[in-house]
Amino acid sequence: MHKRFIFPVGQGGFSIEKIDGFVVVYDCGSVSSPNAVEQSIDKIQQDTDHVDVLFISHFDKDHVNSIQYLLSHVKVLKAVTSFIPSVLRTAYSVYTDSAYDEIMRLFDTNNVEVDPIGEDEIDRKRYFHRNVWEWIAKSMMTTADFSAVTTNLQRSGVVLETLKIDPDYLESQKEKINEAFKDVFGPKGPNSKGLIVLSQKCRGIETKLCLIYQGCEWCRKVLSRIASNVSSCLYVGDADLKNRANKKDVKEFLKNYRSESSLLMMQIPHHGSQYNVGARFETDFAAKYYFVNDITTKRIQGNQRLYNSLMSQKNLLVVSENCKNLVVTITEIK
Repeated sequence: MHKRFIFPVGQGGFSIEKIDGFVVVYDCGSVSSPNAVEQSIDKIQQDTDHVDVLFISHFDKDHVNSIQYLLSHVKVLKAVTSFIPSVLRTAYSVYTDSAYDEIMRLFDTNNVEVDPIGEDEIDRKRYFHRNVWEWIAKSMMTTADFSAVTTNLQRSGVVLETLKIDPDYLESQKEKINEAFKDVFGPKGPNSKGLIVLSQKCRGIETKLCLIYQGCEWCRKVLSRIASNVSSCLYVGDADLKNRANKKDVKEFLKNYRSESSLLMMQIPHHGSQYNVGARFETDFAAKYYFVNDITTKRIQGNQRLYNSLMSQKNLLVVSENCKNLVVTITEIK
């Protein structure tokens, strides 16, 4: 039996999946309600003392600022991140307001194995549980992206070697560093091309039933009973899927690696932001359900038609901090 929980943590992200004793987490943070993440971790700790794989979409604080709490309560065996070339790691940490360095130090202190994706041209990896369930992680960042950032920094006069040894120099170059990343990745920066993860049963595995629940912890209601062999979920963090190239990249990824005929669920990126999702989102990816963390009027005003469509078809799952709305899927495996 495979279980998936998408927790109501406000502006942030915290999802957990379990099959047998194998535990996977995607993102771990919130800027609007970090206590909600910690409370969810406390509940997890009652059932397990470890996390097998922690996937980090990117290093914005709302996606990573509860990792320290997670590490202090359970043993994390492996963390999966996008690969950052050594020449750019200090600059990247500056861009993330030191979050990258802080998290990497935490992993080192807690003996967490770090598996960076994107090194040596390998931009995707599979993580299996007994050839029954798999998580395929893909970094949307490319070698060309990093080369362009490096060139931008050099052109602006930033001495990369000095960044590593002189804190005052590092701080004085922050504006140039931010501009160098945004010039390549766009105004939203590297989070627009983070780590995405496809969770699905392995090829050849059949399921009996998939149940989808939505509601508060005490009054969950069965939203759907799906007898068909579909149970997959795509997590995309803050990916910019309004960008044509990014959208094509993700669609190609799904075409090549999806084991099922369609997606059961897909995350709406960046908490439903109109700047990350185009009006054709639901036809571009054609999932049965779309989930989003704490969607707000401000974020969706440019795409009201899309959200009205999703709501009218009852295939929008809102994971809301305000009413403690969470989404749970339970898949029975033959």
